[in-house]
Amino acid sequence: MYIERRGYQAMGRKILFIKVEDEYWLSRPSSMFGGWARSLWFKRNMGVQKVYIASYDYWQELKNEHGILICSEEDGEIVVKPLTETT
Repeated sequence: MYIERRGYQAMGRKILFIKVEDEYWLSRPSSMFGGWARSLWFKRNMGVQKVYIASYDYWQELKNEHGILICSEEDGEIVVKPLTETT
């Protein structure tokens, strides 16, 4: 529902993000309203005030330098873990 990125399937209540020091980067959304809803959900569940949106090229650069994390809701709990090939 919230994400659909190149090479990854949409994962429902899961959001891919990259953390760089105290900044949280989300990939560019496919629609304005989808991006807005994703941003609100992420901010509320991660307890952050501001998120940044990365262009496709910048996302690739950040991914190579810092790796991708997943914020998901599992059994009512928020879980953050690294993205792996099997995730």
